[in-house]
Amino acid sequence: MPQFDFVAFGAGFAGLTAANRAAELGLRAVVLERETDERHINNSRVTNGVANIAYNPIDLPVDDMVAVIERASAGNADPVLARAFAASSQRVIEWLRAEDVVFDRLNGENAIATGALRLAPHRRAVNGIDWDGNCGDVVLQQLEKNLG
Repeated sequence: MPQFDFVAFGAGFAGLTAANRAAELGLRAVVLERETDERHINNSRVTNGVANIAYNPIDLPVDDMVAVIERASAGNADPVLARAFAASSQRVIEWLRAEDVVFDRLNGENAIATGALRLAPHRRAVNGIDWDGNCGDVVLQQLEKNLG
């Protein structure tokens, strides 16, 4: 019977990211997914891929991001958690890029979140589910490949 040090439940962004990171740290990692279709539809696969915090780019400098979180929460965010999130977001983006995940930026296409990072290639704004070969689908395939 195979032995594993780390088990992730679900082959979405969270499960595949956690398993890839565990494998990087030398653990024997496996991902368990209840769906049998290799490219099943899930929230990660159909995302529009925009990464923002309260409509601001997720890669702002730490103090700027903390200020955004404080404003957006009307001062109700835990300051320690807000700072931890802000400090970690840059590292997460760098890790994803090291995993060959590609980002581009919203530039005028969405006035609310202009400058926000988004997964590439991005989905077109069309009716229906248009995920095949677009942002989330490409990221999941890359993370699956990296996990081996």
